[in-house]
Amino acid sequence: MFEIKTNKSLQSTPEEMDLLKGKIQAKIVKLRDLSEYTAKVIEDTEAELLQIFKEKSFDMTGLFALKKDDLKNTETEEMTVQLRLEELIIENNKRLIITNNSIEQEEAKYQNLKKSLVVQQFCPETLPRPGVKKKRSKIQTIGLPKIFGGSLDDYYEATGEKIPLVIESCIRTIKMFGMRHQGIFRVTGSHVDINKFEGAFENGEDPFACMMDGNQINSVSGVLKSYFRKLNEPLFSEEYFDQFMNITRHFAPPHVVSVKQKIDKNIGENIEFVVKARDIVRQWSEPHIVVTRYLFSFLNDLSQYSEETQMDPYNIAICFGPNLCPIPEGKDLVQHTNLVNDLIKNFLIFCDDIFHDEIDGPLYIRTDGLDAGHDDQVQEDATKEPNEDQPKLQPEEAVALYDYKSGTANELSFDKGDNLLLFSKANDHWWKGSKDGVKGLIPAQYVQINGLEEIQEDLLTEKKETEYARKPQENEYCEPIVTK
Repeated sequence: MFEIKTNKSLQSTPEEMDLLKGKIQAKIVKLRDLSEYTAKVIEDTEAELLQIFKEKSFDMTGLFALKKDDLKNTETEEMTVQLRLEELIIENNKRLIITNNSIEQEEAKYQNLKKSLVVQQFCPETLPRPGVKKKRSKIQTIGLPKIFGGSLDDYYEATGEKIPLVIESCIRTIKMFGMRHQGIFRVTGSHVDINKFEGAFENGEDPFACMMDGNQINSVSGVLKSYFRKLNEPLFSEEYFDQFMNITRHFAPPHVVSVKQKIDKNIGENIEFVVKARDIVRQWSEPHIVVTRYLFSFLNDLSQYSEETQMDPYNIAICFGPNLCPIPEGKDLVQHTNLVNDLIKNFLIFCDDIFHDEIDGPLYIRTDGLDAGHDDQVQEDATKEPNEDQPKLQPEEAVALYDYKSGTANELSFDKGDNLLLFSKANDHWWKGSKDGVKGLIPAQYVQINGLEEIQEDLLTEKKETEYARKPQENEYCEPIVTK
């Protein structure tokens, strides 16, 4: 057997290959323009020829011509026009076939060069897509911007808000009632409720502002997924799809299944996946970056309650993948579905590293209101006895506005309407307090201090009305009154 060897002196360098790839790309663009122009000429010529066939002439003077030569001249002119159009169609079809064949050949060359460069880790570029169009900015002149089916940039131009109300409201409600809800985002909500909520947001309302419990939390999560699914331009748009698939396939981060595992292994922002993903994200508009950072910070926080929700990063990625990164037409669905899920999972786990650059816009605040490094310290402080040297503060009475189930041993569980004692604030989101003599942390947004008597009275009235509504009334089955 003979061994085939390549003379390295005859092999092109990556720089030369990249230069040649750029020339081929420019040629492909010109050939596509020529192909589109030729196809348009053929279409117009066929329409003109079809019009000739459809025309009905009612002029009978030619049949009464004094000389036969006059009749022949008229027919000859009509046949000449028809033949000219037919020949034009044939010639342009030949040109179109040759041009399309040239495009196929040049794309094959481009694809081969791209694969060679990717193997050499020289260039993450991808084949130019003919259907990708640059976003054109639109200025909202009247009325509310379109929410479902609109775009993030248009919303920002119309309102000046980088985080749309629907995103902020959905995430705020899920933080309050759904962070420990089993199957959140996996269990489908009521389509009737989702459509009703979407209509309210389109009218500029916030239907979740007065939500008092989590009975419709699956519909709330459905609205959030629906918003991203209907965006005019997805978060991971078709323009960057191939680049994201490339870094997911060739520069995958070390295998981790949770945020905690990533922190334990001390995997940081210097891995190749994070660096290359950050380079792509920097090409996006500010509203696009701010919304993506806000969403993935929330999903990152949610994934840490996976023992209760049964939604780890990969399960969340399965639910959000088709909404955030739809697979373009013509792509292998089986192959790219797994890559999309891996991409969303990695963005969720490494979101703090990918969105490392400072950019003006709202930041998501985690449910504990603390960084992971300070959480244990506050939990310990909540159970410590106060120092005798410190002045004792008078505890404040509060009433629970909602039911709350503790997530850790140092948090307190309570029901709506329970009386609580608040000693001091651990931070902006937690109180140090007690319930029935048991001390622990109490979430600040679940309790109310001012107007304690009025709140208790309202809660008692609401409870009585609910019980009254469930009981059958005495006169519910009375005989009807008959008038004479």
